[in-house]
Amino acid sequence: MIETFDTANDTSLTVRAPGQKSIWPISGWFGEYKSNMCYDEKNEMMMMMMVVMVIMMMMENHIFQNLIGWTCYTVVRVTPTTDEQVLALLGLAERAPGSGPGQGVQWWTPPRRNAPCDAMISPDSREEVIAVLGRLGLAHSVLHRDLQDSIEAVDEADSRERARRSTPNTRRQRGRRRQAIPFTSGVPALPYRTPSTLLLLVLKHPVLSAGRYQTRVDKELQPLLASRFAPGDAYINNQRYLDFEEIDTYITQLQLSHPNKVKLHLIGYSYEKRPMRVVHLSNCFECKYKAVWVDAGIHAREWIAPATALFALSQLAENETATAEMREHQDWYILPVANPDGYEFTHKKDRMWRKTRSNTSVPNCFGADPNRNFDFHWNVVGASNNPCSETYAGRHALSEIEAKNIRNFLWDNRERFKLYISYHAYGNFLLYPWGYTADNPSDWQLLKSVAEKVNAAMELAGSQPYTIGSSTQTLYAAAGGSDDWAKGVAGIPLSYTIELPGYDFGFQLPPRYIDEVARQSFEGLRVFAAEAKKFYLLGDLLSGSGASMARDRCRARSAVPAGALALARALAHALTVISLLHPEAAAGAGLLSDVVSYENHKVFRVVPSTHTQVTTLNQLLESAELDAWTKSRELDSPWDIMVNPLAAAELRRALQEHQIKWEVLIPDVAKTLQRRPSDPEVSSRSSSGTTGGARYLRYKEVVEYLDDLAKRYPERVTVKSIGKTSENRDLKVIQISSVRDAEADEARTARKAGGEAAAQAQEDKKTRPAVWIDAGIHAREWIAPATALYIIHQLVENATFTAGLTRDVDWHVLPLMNPDGYEYSHTTDRLWRKTRSKTWWGLGCAGADANRNFDFHWREVGASWSACSYTYAGSKAFSEPEARAVRDYLLANKDRMKMYLTYHSYGNDSLAKKANKAMVAAGSDPYTIGSSTNVLYAAAGGSDDWAKGVAGIELSYTIELPGGNGHGFDLPASYIPDVGRQQMELIKVFGKYVASLRKQ
Repeated sequence: MIETFDTANDTSLTVRAPGQKSIWPISGWFGEYKSNMCYDEKNEMMMMMMVVMVIMMMMENHIFQNLIGWTCYTVVRVTPTTDEQVLALLGLAERAPGSGPGQGVQWWTPPRRNAPCDAMISPDSREEVIAVLGRLGLAHSVLHRDLQDSIEAVDEADSRERARRSTPNTRRQRGRRRQAIPFTSGVPALPYRTPSTLLLLVLKHPVLSAGRYQTRVDKELQPLLASRFAPGDAYINNQRYLDFEEIDTYITQLQLSHPNKVKLHLIGYSYEKRPMRVVHLSNCFECKYKAVWVDAGIHAREWIAPATALFALSQLAENETATAEMREHQDWYILPVANPDGYEFTHKKDRMWRKTRSNTSVPNCFGADPNRNFDFHWNVVGASNNPCSETYAGRHALSEIEAKNIRNFLWDNRERFKLYISYHAYGNFLLYPWGYTADNPSDWQLLKSVAEKVNAAMELAGSQPYTIGSSTQTLYAAAGGSDDWAKGVAGIPLSYTIELPGYDFGFQLPPRYIDEVARQSFEGLRVFAAEAKKFYLLGDLLSGSGASMARDRCRARSAVPAGALALARALAHALTVISLLHPEAAAGAGLLSDVVSYENHKVFRVVPSTHTQVTTLNQLLESAELDAWTKSRELDSPWDIMVNPLAAAELRRALQEHQIKWEVLIPDVAKTLQRRPSDPEVSSRSSSGTTGGARYLRYKEVVEYLDDLAKRYPERVTVKSIGKTSENRDLKVIQISSVRDAEADEARTARKAGGEAAAQAQEDKKTRPAVWIDAGIHAREWIAPATALYIIHQLVENATFTAGLTRDVDWHVLPLMNPDGYEYSHTTDRLWRKTRSKTWWGLGCAGADANRNFDFHWREVGASWSACSYTYAGSKAFSEPEARAVRDYLLANKDRMKMYLTYHSYGNDSLAKKANKAMVAAGSDPYTIGSSTNVLYAAAGGSDDWAKGVAGIELSYTIELPGGNGHGFDLPASYIPDVGRQQMELIKVFGKYVASLRKQ
């Protein structure tokens, strides 16, 4: 309820104790609210004591996060009727006390004649504002009496929504009530509709048809998923505002759920290295239809904007019947959050933050307004040169990486875009260019006509009317805006900024309004799409463009009976729902497979010869349908890429279009995997206790073998567990050393020499250099643990051959660094790569890439934020217990560790030319030598980088073992002895060098 006061008659403004500045009026405005501590100075001491106690409790519980509060800030609404009043109100922002962000007066909507305008007022500016409003004779209403209270109210509503969503009975009841829009996948709407993001059974390999590419469903994670994405018409939880990571995960899921009509384009990273992914929706990607661009959230605090964009995205992707016309002959590109860093900052620290989060020339003043940062009449008007200002235009045009990423993508595809839409909040405005001048564009009548049709559609859906006009004439002058740039530079004819409603809440629109605003706005989007299509299809028809002919080819290609398509969709949907909601029944009916199938998946070997082709391949690999088995930054070096069967034709087309050489290396991955006989979980080893020769051992066998070595060779072998995995498996390290033999001899000598020799032996033990070896950090790379076991066997059981290696050097070997993933690759998914820890998303999105999880430049490059990605870096550095265990062990022994070796596969990539020559002499192919980034690809958070950069181990190497040649990661076990013998030549070279360090 808005309360109206007559400021002109408010006379009690200066009540204060002697020598004390009055912060709050005792009567008039706030007199009737004396009971509130915020306004009653008698309780000041008590309030201070309570604040101190709260802070102490927060610090004690480690939850103090330096949150920026808005306690006692007030938001008021006034409506000036004369130019003099407008000028006086504008002057308040310049004269009011305070210079930092949030101080003084901030106009949330700028003063305009005969239009309501909202101002946020800091406590120390209240007196002056009241005085000015009184002199001007302006009545006002209070939107937020205490802004912090409003913020916390929204947070509480969000918490209640999370709790409600996590209660199964409540979810089912709500599902029975909501039947507004039918589920449009060829089957009737279900009483309880699980969102399509929940219908994903294997995120790497989406459900493409009935019963194929499916795996088990983890039932325990269904409530968690349901709390993230609501069983409503929009398929996402439109009852609360999602944070950035949730949004990024949702769009990744969307692509994996709908690979034939959704793609993601990574257009760059924000200043704080968050990915900026554009969702591309199309009925025919190769047709290259004309396109619509939608972005949102360029101003961080305008939460309703990303929520509205997400609703539109989910409808376009998942509500086929209702949006068929919008998608026909028209592509959509949607960027849900254009300012990821600022948006996340509003969720974590400062709800009212507006700008980006880049550093500026002024300490403690961060970021620029990205909607003042585009290079079209940059900083001419309506922007500030002050880095502390909310409208700071940046150091120069496109100084903000977020604006530059959007500019680059739009510019590269400018011929396709015919409609540009940027969602903002708030105020119910439909704005077209220009923002830098009061002059109208030459086609302003067309722009206005389209906007009027859009407004009419939204009003029919229940929206309040939108004000229509150019940005400068309708709202205010502001140069450097994205909509101006889109029309003035990129040449996109239809360009609009939409200021969504704030009603009487401003930026703090409660989440209960998301659904209403999003649905009304979506009806306007329908009209926008239809008008844009009219605009460019006529031009294509008259010109006979190639795009039109491409569309004809697509129509011919997709001429499949509608009934057959509907039946296929119905079957696939029904089986998916049964599999998810009743996995036991589905398994019993044979609908689920215990083992992930890779039937008809192919592996392409591609050879880029130019840097442009390398860039193209990296962009293609953003698709969830492609899995890079090997990559290289060197030109004319092969890349092996596994492709989903539905994406194979598109990959061929892209390779041909960009003239990239390619061949099919593996025609059917499933057949390659089937050639390997199924190993029992435990097989007997030979009586000699060796690793059994040419066979890949299971985890239990590996542990038994290590323990057996410790029993048979106690004089030189120690086995210890350095930690537990997520699934409670031991991480077993074997320590190999001949120091115990020497100690036995020295003990006998000590008995004769009075103990002096034994003391020297202990000192030598502390200073002996050591080499660390680990393997299998990526689960599917079976040849790596097998090679590590071969090295262990030679160092321990072939003493005659390796005595020189263990005499002066200790060896610490962890043959299985990722036991959970390794076992999973044996039982369920042969090509599983990550750990098996539970992620907040779950359901096929288990685990993280442990080789992106180390705390050295963590997640800066080459790693993903999405829990569903092969290269997910984890929720935080060292989130994975396997990575933590290795960290702790290496740090505890860092003074002795002189070399770090980690075995991977595949690709024949190693380091150390001398070792390379030795391996070639032993029959190996030559290895490529260089830094990880220069030779392969950039990937932060790797164990080798951490070993050198943090633990201080100077000699740190990653060795990519052989593979490929029709085998990929599934190198036949018969190759183990050859690979092992070749690696022993490397070990001899490395061992001799480390031994020489002790003598220096």
